[in-house]
Amino acid sequence: MREIFHRYIEQFNSGQPERLVAFFAPNVVLHLPGRELIGPEAITAHYRRSFGFLTEWLRLDALIVDEGGLAAELYTRFSAHRDYPDFKVTPLRAGDVYVVTTFVFYEFNNEGRFTLIRPAMWQRDTSGVRAPEVRVQ
Repeated sequence: MREIFHRYIEQFNSGQPERLVAFFAPNVVLHLPGRELIGPEAITAHYRRSFGFLTEWLRLDALIVDEGGLAAELYTRFSAHRDYPDFKVTPLRAGDVYVVTTFVFYEFNNEGRFTLIRPAMWQRDTSGVRAPEVRVQ
């Protein structure tokens, strides 16, 4: 699973969500704040839309694997190349950089495909995010 996970991170960083499908079981569930994405198509559609606004890059800082799952500490850098007013955490403008460290728990089936993905934010850095412009009327 360590090797599979390293390949997953590499494919994620390619910015091509379709490359992730091979890592997901048909019934995979990704828990995001306030919603769940169920199935590979829902997850790839989410990233396809998001990658239209920004580049999301992951660095694996720690990995623990056992027979039924893995836990990863991931440093994630979101670099906006277009304004993204409905980004899940805070509105981003082109050029903004948002950084977060998360602990992500993955469960996988006996084929080594992810069945459940549960991220939890640990640290975040919004110093690279400009405050929204205020329009005076």
